[in-house]
Amino acid sequence: MRLTLDHVPFAGTDLDSLVAAFDSVGLTPEYGGVHGTGTTHMSVLGFDDDSYLELISTTPGTSAEAAGFWPEYIAADAGPTAWCIEVDNPATEAKRLIDAGASVDGPKTASRERDDGTVVEWDMLFAGDGRERELLPFAIADRTPKSRRVTPTPSVADGPLTGVAAVVLGVHDVGEASELFRQLYRFPSAEPLDGSPREWSLSRVPGQPVFFAEPSGETSSLARRLAELGPGPCAYLLGTESLEEAAATYALTDSENWGDSSVAWFNAPRLDGSVGVID
Repeated sequence: MRLTLDHVPFAGTDLDSLVAAFDSVGLTPEYGGVHGTGTTHMSVLGFDDDSYLELISTTPGTSAEAAGFWPEYIAADAGPTAWCIEVDNPATEAKRLIDAGASVDGPKTASRERDDGTVVEWDMLFAGDGRERELLPFAIADRTPKSRRVTPTPSVADGPLTGVAAVVLGVHDVGEASELFRQLYRFPSAEPLDGSPREWSLSRVPGQPVFFAEPSGETSSLARRLAELGPGPCAYLLGTESLEEAAATYALTDSENWGDSSVAWFNAPRLDGSVGVID
């Protein structure tokens, strides 16, 4: 089954600081409102394909521990937090996952209210438990029209960025992670990429929007992240048909070779190595 990426959350201790980091490279999110819990709010960077990047933090006066959504990631100013796939029916997906041997949480209904008073509602389903939970995608299906939840943001609409193209999942062991996804999502085996950049040993899953990254050493930043937060997304990649055009539009680093693809990162301290562009 080919997974369809819906959106990816990017968490931090202060929403204004997150927005400023993205704005500094030419990506200007729009405020999306307060979630129904009242404890978190978000800004959205919506793409032409209806996928989006969600910037999420606590509302003023709310502690990270009370966030409801991803409190450990908000408290750690962690950036990449989770990843969401679109499904037709979360209840059907819950049964499929249970039959495949996974634990599930949900489906449950959630909401947020935009500044214009429009209420957005959806159902979501979480798979796995413990530190496995953020490694696996959560699923979403809209109750209200999806156009209430996301529309193309002016700073990226009709531009060189096509949408959220892939997630990079930080893991302790690629073989174990690959087997888990084979069992639950019928993934093929992950294939290692030669000459992996940074402090990562990279593998790509053929036909899926997923990379696995193993830390190359016990003292690497990815190893420290895994020790603190456990396995899960460590980077997001936005798609483009022209990396050259994307680099002319947004502040990007020099590109790196990832197998038969090239990747460049957004050139800001909060984003370099966390949010990039892949051709």
